[in-house]
Amino acid sequence: MRLDHDFVRILLAEIKEVQWDGGYHDLYFEDRPDLMMSRYIKLLDEAGLIDAVDYSTHDLVCWRAKWITEEGERFLRVASNEKYWQAAQKLIRRSHRKFTVEALKLALPRVKQQLRKRGR
Repeated sequence: MRLDHDFVRILLAEIKEVQWDGGYHDLYFEDRPDLMMSRYIKLLDEAGLIDAVDYSTHDLVCWRAKWITEEGERFLRVASNEKYWQAAQKLIRRSHRKFTVEALKLALPRVKQQLRKRGR
């Protein structure tokens, strides 16, 4: 599965907007099948950006988001700035790295710091 970095940001923002009541909520995006949603939720959980629950069985992959973590909140604050977001993607491309959630987590603070130093 090729990571859609823009969808990472969209999904994280959606998870933040849902009023979490201690359980989980099914998130639905018309163009994203359940399996893909589960994989993205698992990636966000593994990166520490959200808390999620693994309801997978031997026949089915099923991850459900519970809530966004503090680290996820910080990530989303920086990622919501379009200049930082574009610069982070450019940095990852230039470094010939794969677009992973971890690469985004590393690139965003770095470009934020660089752009602030330049006064942009």
